[in-house]
Amino acid sequence: MPQVAVAMMRDPTMVEFFPNVHAHRITIDSVQRAVAEQFGLSVGQLSEKCHSRPVVIPRQIAMYLARQLTGDSFPQLGRCFGGRHHTTVMHAHAIEKVAEQRCSDKDLAAVLAKLQHTLGGGDDGGRRCSTLRRQRTF
Repeated sequence: MPQVAVAMMRDPTMVEFFPNVHAHRITIDSVQRAVAEQFGLSVGQLSEKCHSRPVVIPRQIAMYLARQLTGDSFPQLGRCFGGRHHTTVMHAHAIEKVAEQRCSDKDLAAVLAKLQHTLGGGDDGGRRCSTLRRQRTF
């Protein structure tokens, strides 16, 4: 879903213009639950200090989706993911890494699309990939 549409749906004054549209608020918690379920983990495991691959990758995916779908700040995401520093959330091993890998890894792209659909956030992966490719050429 385009960021403008998400922002408009969060604006309580928009109910006046679109009374039959019920804004579905995606939260960090709802993203964590969906990702944990997808990967057979507990929500708590996504916040632990574990560095094993079966936990790290779902955690990175959850951080990526939480940032994309909620628009919450990096410090807020860090607090919700085990008190991590906001730069850890921003780091290439989380949001930036997932954003780049989704363009070349079809399995990851499919998982992200499924989770975004489940959460009601739409899928803009193709548009994001073409933007990344254009940025790299300059």
